[in-house]
Amino acid sequence: MVGGRTKSNRGRKKPPQAPAPPSGRTLRSNSRIVEQVQQVEEVQEAVSISTDYDVGADGVAEDAGVLLREKLPRRLFPVHCYPSGINRLNIYAKAHVIGEVVAALTCKEELEQLKETQFGGLLNLHVGRCQNSAKLIHGLLGRQLVTKKKHELWTVFGGNPIRFSLVEFKRVTGLKCGKFPRSEDDEEGTGQPQTKPGEMSKMWTDLFNRKDSSVTVDDAIAMLKAPDVAEWKRLPLALIILVDGVLLCRDKALYITPAYVDILCDIEYFLDYPWGRESYVMTISRFIPLPHEFLDGDEDPLDEMRARLRQQTSACFGFPLALQLFAFEAIPMLVRQIPQPEKTDTFLTDPSACEKTQTILYLNSIVEVEEDPEVCLYYPNNSLIISFKEYVRNEAKKELEWDDEVVDEQVEMLIKLKREGHKFSHSDFQGCEASGNVEEPRAGDDERAEATEQGKGPRKQGPAARKRSKKAQRKGVGRKKDNSKARNLRK
Repeated sequence: MVGGRTKSNRGRKKPPQAPAPPSGRTLRSNSRIVEQVQQVEEVQEAVSISTDYDVGADGVAEDAGVLLREKLPRRLFPVHCYPSGINRLNIYAKAHVIGEVVAALTCKEELEQLKETQFGGLLNLHVGRCQNSAKLIHGLLGRQLVTKKKHELWTVFGGNPIRFSLVEFKRVTGLKCGKFPRSEDDEEGTGQPQTKPGEMSKMWTDLFNRKDSSVTVDDAIAMLKAPDVAEWKRLPLALIILVDGVLLCRDKALYITPAYVDILCDIEYFLDYPWGRESYVMTISRFIPLPHEFLDGDEDPLDEMRARLRQQTSACFGFPLALQLFAFEAIPMLVRQIPQPEKTDTFLTDPSACEKTQTILYLNSIVEVEEDPEVCLYYPNNSLIISFKEYVRNEAKKELEWDDEVVDEQVEMLIKLKREGHKFSHSDFQGCEASGNVEEPRAGDDERAEATEQGKGPRKQGPAARKRSKKAQRKGVGRKKDNSKARNLRK
C-alpha cells in the first residue's frame, strides 16, 4: 500500500509491542523479540495488501499485486516457459522390485512379518500409480519456487503452491522418518567386528556366499526366488532389496551397499532405523538446487539447476516416485488421466502389475489439467494450511524437524496467505529469468519423449552433465559420504 493506510486497514489491531526488558536481563533477548515483532508487522502488511485487490482504481490494485509478489518466492522459470521437448529423467528406483519381493514371499511367513514393518506401506501402494512418470516429476521440478529451504521442494501447479517435504514423504510411503539415531558408541566403535578396507563382513559372506562386493539387487532377487534358499535369509534379503532397490537408488546397476548389509546383524535395529529420512535426503538432493560447496568455482546454483532440467538426460537418486504419488494425492484431476484410474490393486494383490514399462501420463495431459479452471489442490490433514512447526508439534512430536533448517520469510508469508484463504494465481509468482532455452509444449513432444524412453531417441548424457553428476556423487550429494552415516547405524 502506497501513500498511507487504506480503508480496509482501519480498525485493525496494532501489532504487539516488544515489552521492556525485565530487570536482571540483557537487551540481547529483547532484540530477538523486536526482530520477531518486525517479522509479524511485515506479514500483517502483506496480508492487508492481499485483501486490497478490489479497493480503489485499477492502478492501486496493480500496485498492491506487485508488492505482494515481492514478498513471495520467485519461480525458477517464468510461467509457461518451462523446459520441454525431449527431457529425460533417469529414475533408477523401479516399483516392480516391490512386486518381485511380494511374489517371492507369497504364502511364506516372512511376507506376513514384512507387512507388519515400516516397509508394509510400500507393499500397499496402488500399482496403477507406480509406473514412473518422468514427465510429471520433471514438470513439477521445472515449476518449482526458489526458496532458502534446505529440505523442502516448493512448486506451483495451476497457480497453486505445493510443498513436498518430509511430512508428505512419510505420509505417502509409511516409512519411519524420525531423527537419525545417535549413540556414544558411534565414536568408540559399534561393538561389531571391524573389517579391513575392501574386506567384506561375516554377515555379507554368510548372506551372499561370496566375498566380493559386486552383488546387485537382481542377484539378491534371484537368491530370494530360489526354492532352496535358507529360511533365515528370506527376511534379510527382502529388506536389503527394498532398501537398495527402491529407496536408496544411486545408479543403474543397483549394487547392494555393504554398510546396509552389516546392519542386518541386528534385525530389530534395522527395522527401527528411519529409512524414510535416509531415502528422503537422497531424493531431495536432486530436486532442489545444489549448495555452493558442491559446484565449481562461482557457478550459480540456480543456473546449474536450470541447466540440469534443460539437458536431455538427468539422474534422479533415492525414491522420486514419492513426489509422483504425492502429486496424485494433492491434484486428484491428474489421476483421471492415467489408465484405469479407478483401479485400487496393490502389490499384495497384483505383484506383477509394474513388470512392463508403461507410459501413464503424457505431457499434453498434464498441461490440460494445469490449465483447467476447475483444478484444485487437496491437502490431507491440512498439512500446508497450518504451519510446518505446528504440524510436527501436533502430529509427529517434532520427529520430522531438521536441526539445520532455515526460516524463509517468503515461504512463511506463503503459508500465512494460504491459511488466510488467499486464492493464488500464476501472477502471484514472478519468474527469476525471462530468457534461455525454454519453451512451451509442442505438438509431437509426447511421441518424441516416448520414443526416447523406449530407446529410439537420444539418451546419452553430455560431458558437462556427467562431470556435475560425478562430482556431486564424490562429494556425497544423494548419499552419505563413504556411507559414514550407514556405518554408524549398528549398535
